[in-house]
Amino acid sequence: MDEQNLIQVANTKFDDFRAVHDRMQRDADLFNSRPYVLTDVNGHQIPNAISVTLNDVPTFAWRVETALNSAIEVVSVQAKNKRFDTSYIEDFIRAVWFEIDVMLANKDLFPFNPFIDQQTCRRGRAAARCAFQIKDGKLITDMMPYDAKHFVYWIDKEGMAGTAYRTSRAGYQVKGEYPDYEIPVNERPNLDINMDVTDIWTRTKNEVYIYNGTVIDQSNPYGELNVVHHRVPMGSMLLDSDALYKQGE
Repeated sequence: MDEQNLIQVANTKFDDFRAVHDRMQRDADLFNSRPYVLTDVNGHQIPNAISVTLNDVPTFAWRVETALNSAIEVVSVQAKNKRFDTSYIEDFIRAVWFEIDVMLANKDLFPFNPFIDQQTCRRGRAAARCAFQIKDGKLITDMMPYDAKHFVYWIDKEGMAGTAYRTSRAGYQVKGEYPDYEIPVNERPNLDINMDVTDIWTRTKNEVYIYNGTVIDQSNPYGELNVVHHRVPMGSMLLDSDALYKQGE
């Protein structure tokens, strides 16, 4: 993989995943009970037609997600030394997940577990980036769950080689997170206008792009790809050329 052209690789992958992401949007329209528009065989809206959108799909999703959310996570640590106090590590793990949810709340994001439950139910896959770090002697529990509709990845013979997460943020949000970034006045004179931010991670690098221009270009300090991704084992498991958008339903 050419590390010098990561944004081109990411853009290509977003094109490859377009059918998958379009399917996710159609699914979201069903979950959100978007009013159905009756059309003819040419795709033209039929005038004076009335359609009723039933709530079967959102009701089904609510039941599945409620069942997933009701599951109780059990933290269990085992050690070869029977005298080793594993409760200390178990309490630490619980504290870490608590702090993860605190950090997500501070970013106006949803708690980790219910977000992942909804991703698996509505997107058919889940992904998250782990960027734990020690700063001034304090552990920063930076765990970011990804919305799979805005996420792509690529693989090599060793497994997942790189990922890209693209979000749309207001100009003032971009300036708050990347204060050194100069917004092109001729392109986006208004800080309220949204702009695409692409966060790319590989085993060796982390690059952030705004308008396809590099904002961050640094080495990956973790020594391995610190993003996980998994799709649910439902949908097509065939190897047909058009099977991608049918996978992870």
